Amino acid sequence: MTGDRDSRKRILELEKELKYSKESLQTTIDELETAKEETQSLNEELVTVNSELQGKIDELTEINNDMKNLLDSIQIATIFMSNNLKIKRFTPEANKIINLIASDVGCPSAHIASNLKCKFIIPLDSGRWKWTRDKSAMCSLTWL
Repeated sequence: MTGDRDSRKRILELEKELKYSKESLQTTIDELETAKEETQSLNEELVTVNSELQGKIDELTEINNDMKNLLDSIQIATIFMSNNLKIKRFTPEANKIINLIASDVGCPSAHIASNLKCKFIIPLDSGRWKWTRDKSAMCSLTWL
């Protein structure tokens, strides 16, 4: 009888462990399902945001292309510079005056070889800059 009692005791212990394991597995499954739902929800949000951003990128690309086409066709020497006077873009006409090449984009204006004899770059209240030899302007820069 001791053998039966020990066997029953062992069976009860194993059933208890099995029940605990099942509960633990169910808890893990529930947590994983919740995490999956949250991940799917976040993914849907990211897809929406990505789609909106792609639309903005497409719009900016079109605007940038329009601006490039306009600048290429106006035949006015124009150099666009950043706040810290680095070249952002330039028109083909500007190249005839200031010897610019594509790799000059991003370079400080002080590093560019020029045919102009300007000594000073003066900031104006309008947000533009003026290159000048003295008080008369040699050319005008748009400050972006």
